[in-house]
Amino acid sequence: MTWIKFRKRVERWLRWHQPQPINVIIIGIGYPSHKLSQILVATNSMQLIACIDEDPWSHRTLFQGVPVHYPSELIALAEKHRVDLIIDFDGESSVLDKDLIAEIANAKTMYCTLGTSDISADTVSKLLKELN
Repeated sequence: MTWIKFRKRVERWLRWHQPQPINVIIIGIGYPSHKLSQILVATNSMQLIACIDEDPWSHRTLFQGVPVHYPSELIALAEKHRVDLIIDFDGESSVLDKDLIAEIANAKTMYCTLGTSDISADTVSKLLKELN
């Protein structure tokens, strides 16, 4: 076996056996979402997949490097990207109705709501512990 083939096999094996980050979708694009996304970027164990907002002028724009989608696209995004966690915020007018929250539960994706004052690295580490 040549060195190049061996190296490619080792690289492929390492990619396959590295721990995968937890995929997250955030509901909303306000200040709490911005603050939380900065904390998620700082941790290497969570990856922001998308943000959800119902305003038509923010659809398909980028928020912290990820696209903003409509609430009607949430379940498809969660299935496509194998999302582990969907985070919403108390105190803000949620864009999710009860039927959509029930669909999230059926999709076996963890859904949690955070208070706007609960956004911290400690809160994110607690969520990580619950998911693992």
